[in-house]
Amino acid sequence: MRIDEKQRKAGSIQQADQKSARLDKFLMKNIEFNIAEGLPLEDLRADILDWSDWEGSATPPESLVTESVQDFDLVLGSDLAYSQSCVAMLVDVLRWFLSQKPQLMVLLAHRLRRKPEVDTAFFQELLKKGLDYNAVAAEGHHSKDKELDPLIPDPGWTAEGNFGRVVVYQITCTDHDQFLLPWSDCLSHWPENELWSC
Repeated sequence: MRIDEKQRKAGSIQQADQKSARLDKFLMKNIEFNIAEGLPLEDLRADILDWSDWEGSATPPESLVTESVQDFDLVLGSDLAYSQSCVAMLVDVLRWFLSQKPQLMVLLAHRLRRKPEVDTAFFQELLKKGLDYNAVAAEGHHSKDKELDPLIPDPGWTAEGNFGRVVVYQITCTDHDQFLLPWSDCLSHWPENELWSC
């Protein structure tokens, strides 16, 4: 998702995922929840950004080129790296956004897999394409530790023990100085059933 910086009151969000009525419904439910909590989002517009349109191309679809990426200050994504076939395309999309506006804040909530091959492929591809990642929050963690980095071998790491854990990563360009978010305990005590019901 991305929020339009120029229209903070009238806001704009585009959902960065493949088209799905269920995802649209989830996005709208989250917007309604945040409006009810008092955030000034009454005029928010929500659209879907189907990043599968980028398949086989390092350039964005024409519809995105006509909009100014400079108008956005945040890209949000959740559970996007779910198969090895989508890893390179997803990283190309993130790299394009950050190449257009290096100071763009990119946050991805990622659920660790039982089979870590997809996690490993995704994070290796980020590094290969000149991007970096930093864990900023995680379910059940009060501080950042090495088990939140899928590329650091950890003999104590068990796929079963970490399967399903949600970790929020900030994605940045390696060749630009960028503000790095500090660690947040926001997910450390949040029960999983509440995390996904809001």
